[in-house]
Amino acid sequence: MRLDISTKATSPEHAEQLGVDHTVELKVGDVFKVPQGVQHRPIADVETGILMIERVGTVNTGDREGHALTAVLKGSEV
Repeated sequence: MRLDISTKATSPEHAEQLGVDHTVELKVGDVFKVPQGVQHRPIADVETGILMIERVGTVNTGDREGHALTAVLKGSEV
């Protein structure tokens, strides 16, 4: 698994424009703390389980309503 980091970006959209500053490679058992306010994207080539610890109220890309990255795909409605 890896984390693409964009330290200068202020939003996920801004990170897409600026691109990746560096990549953190993680192996089984590794721990990495993403600094507050840093845009990051976890990427895994195979099914991967991760533990994320965040403050209450943190809005993730997956929780943003009406965003293209959270669109419900046809046939996947729950």
